[in-house]
Amino acid sequence: GWPAANTIIPTEKRDTYALNYLVSDIARNLKMIQVNLSYQPMYHNMVNFISAEKQINGESNSTTLNLSADSYWALGNKNTLTSGIFYSLWKMEARRSMINNGKVSPYFDIVPNSSTHETGMFFEDQYEISNRLKARAGIRANYIISNAATPADSVLFKGSLRSKETVFSGSAGLLYNFMGNTAATISLSKGFRVATPVERFIAAPMTDGYYRVGNPVLASETNVSTRIGIRGMQNRFSWNIEAYHNRLSNLIAARLNPELTSPYPDLKGVKQFENIHEGVIWGGSASVGIAITPSLFITINGSYDWGEDKTGGNPLPGLAPLRAFTKLTYDNTERGYWLEFAANVSAPQNRYAAQYGEARTPGYAVFDLRGGWKIKEGIEVIAGIENIFNKYYRNHLNLSLLPEPGRNVFFSARFRLPVKNFKKNEPQLRNIKEVRLSIEGMACQYCVKTVTNRLNALSGVVSTSVSLAEKSARVFIREGQITAGELIQVVERAGFKAALISNKSIKRN
Repeated sequence: GWPAANTIIPTEKRDTYALNYLVSDIARNLKMIQVNLSYQPMYHNMVNFISAEKQINGESNSTTLNLSADSYWALGNKNTLTSGIFYSLWKMEARRSMINNGKVSPYFDIVPNSSTHETGMFFEDQYEISNRLKARAGIRANYIISNAATPADSVLFKGSLRSKETVFSGSAGLLYNFMGNTAATISLSKGFRVATPVERFIAAPMTDGYYRVGNPVLASETNVSTRIGIRGMQNRFSWNIEAYHNRLSNLIAARLNPELTSPYPDLKGVKQFENIHEGVIWGGSASVGIAITPSLFITINGSYDWGEDKTGGNPLPGLAPLRAFTKLTYDNTERGYWLEFAANVSAPQNRYAAQYGEARTPGYAVFDLRGGWKIKEGIEVIAGIENIFNKYYRNHLNLSLLPEPGRNVFFSARFRLPVKNFKKNEPQLRNIKEVRLSIEGMACQYCVKTVTNRLNALSGVVSTSVSLAEKSARVFIREGQITAGELIQVVERAGFKAALISNKSIKRN
């Protein structure tokens, strides 16, 4: 169960089913089509303790379905285009029963037959203006239908509820490599979030001790975000600094409404979803990684957000305080084991949105320990302890006022099964090339992970294997989608020197 202000959730069950199908090298310019289908049913129940005499038992069933088809196009050596279409469905039904002085009422609906259908398409183009400068731009269109029947004890609305809207969003950005190991980025984007059926139509007690009611006329949130950052790597150091400014319109939040009366007087009050017409959020983050030895390295991350409701001059809800995350990792790749000690530190949040039911959150520091051992090829065990000292604390972003879990011990095992008739560690796809690179300047496993992640992030890269001992990388790429020269550029932008050893096609058996 999850203990809250007056609520316990005894059971939550989720099942996830996913299917992915990919076809590559379809035509001269059409390099790949990928289709994804996922389905997730979920059930959970809830017990609300209103008072010593009153108790509400609730349960809900929800279903999420997602279907998408993406295509990847190579329009010349310097221009790539990604496009796609998608559809998603979210359905939910919730009901509850009242126990009052031992008398049990029949179940009745609180979020009946609610659903959101969303469909749309997108296009994103990336163009290499020069060896140092890349530009990216995209556009997205969404059409959303939301509907629900009226909750049985709604205090706001009656009748059938339905809404339709079309939303356009997009983004544009530049990446400039002004030094071999340093790059700067700047981007401008417009995004949105449509109101969910719960935010539009719910009428029920919630885990924070308030009665929550929806608002069927909620507009979608929009967010115009400007980001600027710089990142780089030199010898045993890597760094990343980013700052952003978000201009928000119609931000959706649940605000205390003293004009509404809860049907259950023992609750704290009523919160109603509303749009915050104009808001602004400033923030930033910074990280640094230091390799102490070839196997021992430390990473430090910090972030801070500041936001304000421009209409009333009050703090926006849901903003995290100053936070830092530090991780010390020992990774002995040759012997197949690793150990990690992490610290999660948060300052107090003294700037909170009281009108939305938020309260001051004290600062805290939580420590975790985890490790893994690769017993042999294809078999790895992982174990750890979270919240080692059993700290009692609450994350400020936990809007239900739930305390975080105490000490938690976990264990897991991973098994990788070989596929018959496939060569070991070699992807058997059509038009695949194996590129081998020599790499100078790697000092530790942190460097290895940096090079691996940078290469794997490239479109056209199938897999990457980097060796610190041999100072080399083995990269499988799709012919026509990326070149060995582009791989070398990415490695050198990360702060290392790279040269081509070999470049050969892989023949299918």
